[in-house]
Amino acid sequence: MEPLDVTLTSLHEEAILLRKAGHSFSDTERMLTERFPATADTITLIVKNLKTQHYLLCRKRGMVCLGLGVLLCGLVFLITFVQWQYGEPAPRALYGFTGTGATLVMAGGVQVLGL
Repeated sequence: MEPLDVTLTSLHEEAILLRKAGHSFSDTERMLTERFPATADTITLIVKNLKTQHYLLCRKRGMVCLGLGVLLCGLVFLITFVQWQYGEPAPRALYGFTGTGATLVMAGGVQVLGL
């Protein structure tokens, strides 16, 4: 049993190193198949695990980005409404911060959807 654990550990570490080097998931799977005499199912399982971890991290970042964008848009709405009630113009809040908030919402949505 011990050699199998060592092989799985070394496969997982090698896959992480390949991903940190900038290789795609398909390249990582191909390179692991070439370098290690493991079964294709084992390598596929390791790459699938890495994909799952990667997409969970992207979704977490995306939700933070979405939250900040929605919060910024909400605050801008309140600022613009209060300034409108006092009869003052609010072009900076209305255009600048709303655009920033909308951009954050769109960027967060892209990260959450994995596009």
